[in-house]
Parts: sequence; C-alpha cells; structure tokens
Amino acid sequence: MNEEMRRQLQESLGQQIEIQTKTSGKIRGVLSWLSPDRCMAEITLTTGEINTVTDVQIKSIRRI
Repeated sequence: MNEEMRRQLQESLGQQIEIQTKTSGKIRGVLSWLSPDRCMAEITLTTGEINTVTDVQIKSIRRI
C-alpha cells in the first residue's frame, strides 16, 4: 500500500491534488516537494501554508 502511495505522489509532483489522511481529513493544494525516498511530501495550500505528510498518513490521493 505504501509503495502505491509513493508512486502516486511521484506522478503528481507539481500538480493540484487532494489528499485524504487517516487522521486530519482532507488536504487540498499543490504537491510542491517530494523527498528522495518518496516517503514525505509537502503540499502548498492556496493560503500559502505548507503541510507536510508522510506516506503512512495518506489514505488516498486524487488529482484535481
């Protein structure tokens, strides 16, 4: 499951996405950074805030 999330993150780099997390609900924004091992990502929200998530926190990823 985590490898699938990592692949989806890699394919979505630089695009507008919506991430459903296991604990904090939905995060919508641009996937702005992905760690070299693809386990951690930064999503830039429309407010300019940056959220950091790990692959184990992600329930689903959807491109907008």
